[in-house]
Amino acid sequence: TDIAMSYTNIGVLLREIGRYQEGRNYFLAALDILIKTLGEESPYTAAAYNNAGAAYDDAGDYNNCLKYLKKALSLRLHRGTEAPGIPSSYNNIGTIYKKRGDLDLALAYYRISK
Repeated sequence: TDIAMSYTNIGVLLREIGRYQEGRNYFLAALDILIKTLGEESPYTAAAYNNAGAAYDDAGDYNNCLKYLKKALSLRLHRGTEAPGIPSSYNNIGTIYKKRGDLDLALAYYRISK
């Protein structure tokens, strides 16, 4: 998992300097490592799905972004309704629906996030 965390940190830095595609590649590599080493149930894996979703958001690929954000939410909900990250997952999904112009869905997700 140390390699996955390093890849995540590199991905964050690449996003910060505008190298979004490279950053996404590192996030996806970290996700792959976490799935193989910790499995789908790990909170780290859920966070990695969220990072990958954010990277697709950077590229304006909202369909893939939603796919990854919803997977992160699903994993978090599977751990229980009090699991960390659930409110932010709902908020992130709402933001993408807002960007896509689907304001009714955005509002629904924002309301759940509080």
